[in-house]
Amino acid sequence: MVYKKLTNAEYLEKSAKELGVKQTYRDGAFQIFEHNGVEHKFLSSSSDGNDSVADRVCKNKIRANNLLEHWGYPVMPSILYTTDEEALEFLTKHGKIVVKPLDSSFGKGVTINILDADDMFEAISFAVDKSQSSIVMLQKQTTGTDHRILVIGQKEVFVMKKNTPILLGDGVSTIRELVDGENSKRLRSFEVHKPLEITDRVNTLLQKLNLSEDTVLSSGEKMEWDMAVGVEQYRIMEEVADDTIDIIKQVSVEISSKLGMDLIGLDIMTDDISDINCPYTIVEINSNPGLSWHMKPAVGKSYNVAEALLKHTFGIE
Repeated sequence: MVYKKLTNAEYLEKSAKELGVKQTYRDGAFQIFEHNGVEHKFLSSSSDGNDSVADRVCKNKIRANNLLEHWGYPVMPSILYTTDEEALEFLTKHGKIVVKPLDSSFGKGVTINILDADDMFEAISFAVDKSQSSIVMLQKQTTGTDHRILVIGQKEVFVMKKNTPILLGDGVSTIRELVDGENSKRLRSFEVHKPLEITDRVNTLLQKLNLSEDTVLSSGEKMEWDMAVGVEQYRIMEEVADDTIDIIKQVSVEISSKLGMDLIGLDIMTDDISDINCPYTIVEINSNPGLSWHMKPAVGKSYNVAEALLKHTFGIE
Protein backbone atom coordinates (compact mmCIF):
# COMPACT_ATOMS: atom_id res chain seq x y z
CA MET A 1 0.00 0.00 0.00
CA VAL A 2 1.31 3.45 -0.90
CA TYR A 3 0.58 6.81 0.65
CA LYS A 4 -2.52 8.19 -1.01
CA LYS A 5 -4.46 11.02 0.53
CA LEU A 6 -7.64 11.95 -1.28
CA THR A 7 -8.30 15.65 -1.70
CA ASN A 8 -11.33 17.41 -0.26
CA ALA A 9 -12.77 17.58 -3.78
CA GLU A 10 -12.31 13.84 -4.28
CA TYR A 11 -14.01 13.01 -0.99
CA LEU A 12 -16.95 15.26 -1.87
CA GLU A 13 -17.20 13.78 -5.37
CA LYS A 14 -17.24 10.23 -3.95
CA SER A 15 -19.84 11.06 -1.28
CA ALA A 16 -22.02 12.89 -3.80
CA LYS A 17 -22.24 9.76 -5.96
CA GLU A 18 -23.21 7.67 -2.93
CA LEU A 19 -25.93 10.18 -1.96
CA GLY A 20 -27.31 10.52 -5.49
CA VAL A 21 -26.18 14.14 -5.72
CA LYS A 22 -25.24 15.00 -9.30
CA GLN A 23 -21.92 16.63 -10.13
CA THR A 24 -22.62 19.02 -13.00
CA TYR A 25 -19.17 20.59 -13.29
CA ARG A 26 -15.63 20.08 -12.04
CA ASP A 27 -12.43 22.00 -12.67
CA GLY A 28 -9.78 20.77 -10.26
CA ALA A 29 -10.88 21.64 -6.72
CA PHE A 30 -13.88 23.64 -8.01
CA GLN A 31 -17.13 21.67 -8.31
CA ILE A 32 -20.82 22.30 -8.82
CA PHE A 33 -23.35 19.82 -7.48
CA GLU A 34 -27.10 19.64 -8.13
CA HIS A 35 -29.86 17.93 -6.17
CA ASN A 36 -33.63 18.30 -6.59
CA GLY A 37 -33.15 21.30 -8.86
CA VAL A 38 -30.82 23.15 -6.45
CA GLU A 39 -27.17 23.85 -7.24
CA HIS A 40 -24.31 24.58 -4.86
CA LYS A 41 -20.68 25.42 -5.58
CA PHE A 42 -17.63 24.10 -3.73
CA LEU A 43 -13.99 25.09 -3.87
CA SER A 44 -12.18 22.28 -2.11
CA SER A 45 -14.23 21.92 1.12
CA SER A 46 -15.44 25.54 1.16
CA SER A 47 -18.98 25.99 -0.12
CA ASP A 48 -21.13 28.90 -1.28
CA GLY A 49 -22.81 28.65 2.14
CA ASN A 50 -19.82 30.37 3.72
CA ASP A 51 -19.93 34.12 4.25
CA SER A 52 -17.49 35.53 1.67
CA VAL A 53 -16.16 38.30 3.93
CA ALA A 54 -15.66 35.93 6.86
CA ASP A 55 -13.92 33.50 4.52
CA ARG A 56 -11.37 36.18 3.62
CA VAL A 57 -10.92 37.12 7.26
CA CYS A 58 -10.18 33.48 8.15
CA LYS A 59 -7.50 33.33 5.47
CA ASN A 60 -5.61 36.15 7.22
CA LYS A 61 -4.37 34.55 10.44
CA ILE A 62 -3.61 37.83 12.23
CA ARG A 63 -6.96 39.40 11.33
CA ALA A 64 -8.83 36.28 12.43
CA ASN A 65 -6.81 36.18 15.66
CA ASN A 66 -7.65 39.84 16.37
CA LEU A 67 -11.34 39.23 15.72
CA LEU A 68 -11.46 36.28 18.11
CA GLU A 69 -9.70 38.35 20.76
CA HIS A 70 -12.21 41.18 20.21
CA TRP A 71 -15.02 38.68 20.80
CA GLY A 72 -13.40 37.64 24.07
CA TYR A 73 -12.04 34.22 23.14
CA PRO A 74 -8.62 33.06 24.40
CA VAL A 75 -6.05 33.38 21.60
CA MET A 76 -2.29 33.15 21.18
CA PRO A 77 -0.29 36.41 21.27
CA SER A 78 0.77 37.05 17.67
CA ILE A 79 2.44 39.72 15.55
CA LEU A 80 3.33 40.25 11.93
CA TYR A 81 7.02 40.21 11.16
CA THR A 82 8.05 43.76 10.24
CA THR A 83 11.52 44.37 11.69
CA ASP A 84 14.23 42.24 13.22
CA GLU A 85 14.08 44.32 16.39
CA GLU A 86 10.37 43.70 16.95
CA ALA A 87 10.83 40.00 16.23
CA LEU A 88 13.64 39.74 18.78
CA GLU A 89 11.56 41.58 21.35
CA PHE A 90 8.65 39.16 20.75
CA LEU A 91 10.94 36.13 21.09
CA THR A 92 12.48 37.49 24.29
CA LYS A 93 9.07 38.17 25.79
CA HIS A 94 7.56 34.75 25.04
CA GLY A 95 10.58 32.45 25.17
CA LYS A 96 9.33 29.86 22.68
CA ILE A 97 7.53 30.83 19.46
CA VAL A 98 6.13 29.55 16.20
CA VAL A 99 6.85 31.16 12.83
CA LYS A 100 4.38 30.64 9.99
CA PRO A 101 3.31 32.22 6.70
CA LEU A 102 0.24 34.39 7.07
CA ASP A 103 -1.59 32.47 4.36
CA SER A 104 -0.40 28.87 4.79
CA SER A 105 -2.33 25.69 5.49
CA PHE A 106 -1.53 22.08 6.42
CA GLY A 107 1.61 23.22 8.24
CA LYS A 108 3.38 24.44 5.09
CA GLY A 109 6.23 26.80 5.92
CA VAL A 110 5.63 26.46 9.68
CA THR A 111 8.50 26.10 12.16
CA ILE A 112 7.84 25.31 15.83
CA ASN A 113 9.94 25.14 19.00
CA ILE A 114 11.95 28.29 18.20
CA LEU A 115 14.08 29.34 21.16
CA ASP A 116 16.88 31.51 19.76
CA ALA A 117 17.40 34.32 17.28
CA ASP A 118 19.34 32.31 14.68
CA ASP A 119 16.58 29.72 14.43
CA MET A 120 13.95 32.45 14.31
CA PHE A 121 15.50 34.30 11.38
CA GLU A 122 16.08 31.03 9.53
CA ALA A 123 12.42 30.16 10.11
CA ILE A 124 11.30 33.58 8.87
CA SER A 125 13.22 33.11 5.62
CA PHE A 126 11.72 29.66 5.22
CA ALA A 127 8.18 30.97 5.85
CA VAL A 128 8.63 33.81 3.35
CA ASP A 129 9.72 31.27 0.74
CA LYS A 130 6.58 29.18 1.33
CA SER A 131 4.12 32.09 1.48
CA GLN A 132 2.17 33.43 -1.48
CA SER A 133 2.11 36.88 0.09
CA SER A 134 5.64 36.77 1.63
CA ILE A 135 4.01 37.95 4.88
CA VAL A 136 5.04 36.11 8.03
CA MET A 137 3.57 35.99 11.52
CA LEU A 138 5.16 35.12 14.85
CA GLN A 139 3.06 33.41 17.49
CA LYS A 140 3.68 32.42 21.06
CA GLN A 141 4.04 28.67 21.46
CA THR A 142 2.26 27.22 24.44
CA THR A 143 2.18 23.82 26.06
CA GLY A 144 -0.49 21.28 25.30
CA THR A 145 -1.70 19.23 22.37
CA ASP A 146 -3.13 20.65 19.17
CA HIS A 147 -6.72 19.69 18.30
CA ARG A 148 -8.75 20.35 15.16
CA ILE A 149 -12.41 21.14 15.75
CA LEU A 150 -14.51 20.75 12.60
CA VAL A 151 -17.94 22.40 12.62
CA ILE A 152 -20.52 21.65 9.92
CA GLY A 153 -23.70 23.66 9.51
CA GLN A 154 -23.06 25.56 12.75
CA LYS A 155 -24.23 22.41 14.54
CA GLU A 156 -22.28 19.18 13.99
CA VAL A 157 -18.90 19.02 15.75
CA PHE A 158 -16.02 16.63 15.07
CA VAL A 159 -12.76 16.71 17.04
CA MET A 160 -9.33 15.41 16.05
CA LYS A 161 -6.36 15.20 18.40
CA LYS A 162 -3.05 15.73 16.59
CA ASN A 163 -0.54 13.40 18.25
CA THR A 164 3.14 14.04 17.60
CA PRO A 165 4.91 10.93 16.25
CA ILE A 166 7.40 9.44 18.70
CA LEU A 167 10.42 7.34 17.79
CA LEU A 168 11.18 4.82 20.56
CA GLY A 169 14.80 3.71 20.79
CA ASP A 170 15.73 0.07 21.21
CA GLY A 171 19.49 0.46 21.72
CA VAL A 172 20.19 -1.06 18.30
CA SER A 173 18.36 0.86 15.56
CA THR A 174 19.50 4.17 14.12
CA ILE A 175 17.16 7.14 13.75
CA ARG A 176 16.94 6.34 10.04
CA GLU A 177 15.95 2.73 10.80
CA LEU A 178 13.37 3.86 13.38
CA VAL A 179 11.90 6.24 10.80
CA ASP A 180 11.72 3.40 8.26
CA GLY A 181 9.94 1.23 10.84
CA GLU A 182 7.40 3.96 11.59
CA ASN A 183 6.78 4.47 7.88
CA SER A 184 6.23 0.74 7.34
CA LYS A 185 3.50 0.89 9.99
CA ARG A 186 1.97 4.00 8.42
CA LEU A 187 1.77 2.45 4.97
CA ARG A 188 -0.02 -0.57 6.44
CA SER A 189 -2.42 1.26 8.69
CA PHE A 190 -2.43 5.06 8.34
CA GLU A 191 -3.61 5.65 4.81
CA VAL A 192 -3.85 9.44 5.06
CA HIS A 193 -0.77 9.97 7.24
CA LYS A 194 2.29 11.11 5.35
CA PRO A 195 5.48 9.04 5.81
CA LEU A 196 8.18 10.68 7.90
CA GLU A 197 11.03 12.21 5.89
CA ILE A 198 14.63 12.97 6.76
CA THR A 199 15.18 16.10 4.69
CA ASP A 200 18.13 18.48 4.61
CA ARG A 201 16.27 20.68 7.07
CA VAL A 202 15.67 17.76 9.44
CA ASN A 203 19.36 16.84 9.21
CA THR A 204 20.28 20.41 10.11
CA LEU A 205 18.00 20.31 13.15
CA LEU A 206 19.42 16.93 14.18
CA GLN A 207 22.93 18.37 13.99
CA LYS A 208 21.93 21.15 16.39
CA LEU A 209 21.03 18.39 18.86
CA ASN A 210 24.41 16.69 18.22
CA LEU A 211 22.56 13.88 16.45
CA SER A 212 22.39 12.46 12.94
CA GLU A 213 20.25 9.94 11.12
CA ASP A 214 22.90 7.33 12.01
CA THR A 215 22.59 7.97 15.75
CA VAL A 216 21.34 4.96 17.75
CA LEU A 217 18.76 5.90 20.37
CA SER A 218 19.21 4.03 23.64
CA SER A 219 16.58 1.52 24.74
CA GLY A 220 13.46 3.35 25.90
CA GLU A 221 14.72 6.75 24.72
CA LYS A 222 11.97 8.80 23.08
CA MET A 223 12.33 11.34 20.28
CA GLU A 224 9.33 13.45 19.33
CA TRP A 225 9.18 13.97 15.57
CA ASP A 226 8.24 17.64 15.83
CA MET A 227 11.19 18.99 13.88
CA ALA A 228 9.88 18.31 10.41
CA VAL A 229 8.77 20.92 7.94
CA GLY A 230 4.98 20.95 7.76
CA VAL A 231 4.90 18.91 10.97
CA GLU A 232 1.10 18.79 10.93
CA GLN A 233 1.13 16.44 7.94
CA TYR A 234 3.04 13.82 9.94
CA ARG A 235 0.98 13.81 13.11
CA ILE A 236 -1.10 10.80 14.13
CA MET A 237 -4.74 11.81 14.11
CA GLU A 238 -7.07 10.53 16.83
CA GLU A 239 -10.82 11.20 16.82
CA VAL A 240 -11.82 12.42 20.31
CA ALA A 241 -15.22 14.06 19.83
CA ASP A 242 -16.85 11.88 22.49
CA ASP A 243 -14.22 12.94 25.04
CA THR A 244 -14.39 16.67 24.31
CA ILE A 245 -15.96 18.88 26.96
CA ASP A 246 -19.19 20.66 26.01
CA ILE A 247 -17.80 24.18 26.42
CA ILE A 248 -15.26 23.68 23.63
CA LYS A 249 -17.95 22.31 21.33
CA GLN A 250 -20.26 25.20 22.24
CA VAL A 251 -17.57 27.82 21.65
CA SER A 252 -16.71 26.28 18.27
CA VAL A 253 -20.35 26.34 17.16
CA GLU A 254 -20.72 29.90 18.45
CA ILE A 255 -17.71 31.12 16.46
CA SER A 256 -18.97 29.37 13.34
CA SER A 257 -22.36 31.05 13.78
CA LYS A 258 -20.87 34.51 14.38
CA LEU A 259 -18.77 34.17 11.23
CA GLY A 260 -21.69 32.85 9.18
CA MET A 261 -19.75 29.79 8.04
CA ASP A 262 -21.22 26.45 6.97
CA LEU A 263 -17.83 24.81 7.53
CA ILE A 264 -14.85 25.85 9.64
CA GLY A 265 -11.88 24.24 11.29
CA LEU A 266 -10.64 25.60 14.61
CA ASP A 267 -7.20 24.70 15.94
CA ILE A 268 -7.22 24.61 19.74
CA MET A 269 -4.37 23.92 22.16
CA THR A 270 -5.11 22.29 25.52
CA ASP A 271 -3.45 19.77 27.80
CA ASP A 272 -6.64 17.74 28.21
CA ILE A 273 -9.68 18.34 26.04
CA SER A 274 -11.78 16.14 28.34
CA ASP A 275 -11.10 18.21 31.49
CA ILE A 276 -13.45 21.13 32.13
CA ASN A 277 -10.86 22.70 34.45
CA CYS A 278 -8.09 22.62 31.82
CA PRO A 279 -7.64 25.95 29.97
CA TYR A 280 -7.62 26.10 26.19
CA THR A 281 -6.36 28.58 23.59
CA ILE A 282 -7.49 29.07 19.99
CA VAL A 283 -4.53 29.01 17.60
CA GLU A 284 -6.26 29.76 14.30
CA ILE A 285 -9.35 29.36 12.11
CA ASN A 286 -9.40 27.54 8.78
CA SER A 287 -12.20 28.24 6.30
CA ASN A 288 -11.15 25.40 3.99
CA PRO A 289 -10.33 22.60 6.44
CA GLY A 290 -9.17 19.14 5.45
CA LEU A 291 -11.73 16.34 5.58
CA SER A 292 -9.41 13.33 5.36
CA TRP A 293 -8.34 13.16 9.02
CA HIS A 294 -11.95 12.75 10.13
CA MET A 295 -12.73 10.33 7.32
CA LYS A 296 -9.81 8.03 8.12
CA PRO A 297 -8.18 8.76 11.49
CA ALA A 298 -5.35 6.57 12.73
CA VAL A 299 -7.12 6.11 16.06
CA GLY A 300 -10.80 6.31 17.01
CA LYS A 301 -14.08 6.37 15.15
CA SER A 302 -14.22 7.59 11.56
CA TYR A 303 -16.90 10.02 10.38
CA ASN A 304 -17.98 10.65 6.81
CA VAL A 305 -17.76 14.42 7.13
CA ALA A 306 -17.91 14.88 3.35
CA GLU A 307 -21.33 13.22 3.37
CA ALA A 308 -22.37 15.28 6.41
CA LEU A 309 -21.37 18.50 4.62
CA LEU A 310 -23.33 17.59 1.48
CA LYS A 311 -26.37 16.53 3.50
CA HIS A 312 -26.33 19.86 5.33
CA THR A 313 -25.82 21.86 2.13
CA PHE A 314 -28.69 20.22 0.27
CA GLY A 315 -30.98 19.59 3.25
CA ILE A 316 -30.83 15.82 2.86
CA GLU A 317 -32.12 13.88 5.86
